[in-house]
Amino acid sequence: MKIIEINSATVTLHEACLLIPEFKALYEANKKDNGIQAFKYVYLFADYNSPYRAYDEEQKITALNKDLELTLTPELKAAIEKYKELNYSFNMRYLQDAIHAANQTRAYFRNVDYALLDARGNPVYKVKEVTDALKNTLQVITTLEGLKEKVESENVAQNKVRAGAKINKWEQ
Repeated sequence: MKIIEINSATVTLHEACLLIPEFKALYEANKKDNGIQAFKYVYLFADYNSPYRAYDEEQKITALNKDLELTLTPELKAAIEKYKELNYSFNMRYLQDAIHAANQTRAYFRNVDYALLDARGNPVYKVKEVTDALKNTLQVITTLEGLKEKVESENVAQNKVRAGAKINKWEQ
């Protein structure tokens, strides 16, 4: 579902999106510019084709708060979740969850300190456990790339339909 239309430097709001309660509440809370900045935030935060898509959620919040000079409000958060609900396929959601888990794994590797000991004096990070996890990294990355390709092919097919074209049986 498109909520905004971007043409050159002009951004316009699709009025039909105001039929959805979460989008209407966002619009009502941001009437000063017809809700454009708030709906840009939703699009840039949640759309799969957003230039911010490589960021994790915390990075997106920080960047969008700064770039759009807005803060994440309860209305924005509800509109973002509704946008995801209406636009994300199962595979897209799965990819987002897998990326989240991969980012947590990256954070784990970044925080490994072999000198760190627990209360009993045993190492918190065991070399074998860390190296075993590192050995699986290539398989995880390959799996993520495959899922990403699947989501992108779904997205291309969906965009063909959105543009008004009909998908024939050979394109499915």
